[in-house]
Amino acid sequence: MGAWDATPWGNDKAVEWFEGFFEATGTDKLVEKALSQSVDPSNHEQVRAAISVFLFLGKPEVWPIGSWESTLAKAVDRLREMLRVPIVQTSSDLAWAIEKELSILQARREGKPRMKEDAGDWWTKLGE
Repeated sequence: MGAWDATPWGNDKAVEWFEGFFEATGTDKLVEKALSQSVDPSNHEQVRAAISVFLFLGKPEVWPIGSWESTLAKAVDRLREMLRVPIVQTSSDLAWAIEKELSILQARREGKPRMKEDAGDWWTKLGE
């Protein structure tokens, strides 16, 4: 298959590297553990931190096969719960950021085309 785009994860060797990364670090398991709890005022920051990892690495070609869809569904659900946390409801900046993250994940869930990543600055366009 080789390379299919210019992103850091858009080629076979990168996919193999990510497989090794997840096997060695268990990052996907840590994210899944955080997402397995309901969001409340005492844990919303930790859950959002886990979701940030999934926002960055939670692409079908990067995330471990077999758990991407369930992790994506949980991340969407947790962000929706987060919007009901009192501190989030009273902070328009925080609510806006969480809504943006939610829209990114919902687009992935619906299979909408992702943005065209530019190899030079793909990290500045996550979710655009």
